[in-house]
Amino acid sequence: MRKTLLAITLLIAWTSLSRAVSRVGGGKISSLSSGFEMIVPQNFTNLFPTRTESVRAEGPPVYVYGRGVTTQFVDITEFQDEFSDFIKYSALEIRERLQQSNWRLVSESDCAIIMKNNDPKIVAYIGTWGAGKGFVLKGLNLPDVDQAMIGMLGSLRVTPGSCAWKQ
Repeated sequence: MRKTLLAITLLIAWTSLSRAVSRVGGGKISSLSSGFEMIVPQNFTNLFPTRTESVRAEGPPVYVYGRGVTTQFVDITEFQDEFSDFIKYSALEIRERLQQSNWRLVSESDCAIIMKNNDPKIVAYIGTWGAGKGFVLKGLNLPDVDQAMIGMLGSLRVTPGSCAWKQ
């Protein structure tokens, strides 16, 4: 009994310290450390973990001129893993720094800011709510990929108490 209780306690402690984005089931992904959950659209629900503690959502194959048939995907990673130097910044500082690098503000609330970088080959969104918490969505710049990301952003739920902006 004590061994089982110890194993459960260690599992809970490890899970709460994990920085990885993970799949929850039912087409949902979440992060305990950043405090968010979002739903992946049905045509992108082939979810699997990657080597970088992120999740890849694969969609249907599509023909891309000059590349042939390719698999559409969205990679979902922790904000702090992609932008570790931004952990100490306020929402205003993050907005200003990213806008200097071709990012534009998509939405803003009391808690979260969402920004988009649209490059000819890659589309990316970031969502953050301070102290390195948040996510990065990246994929090939294809209409279905962008629509999948927009759907995921529409389902975003930030866990109460997760907002951590520097004052």
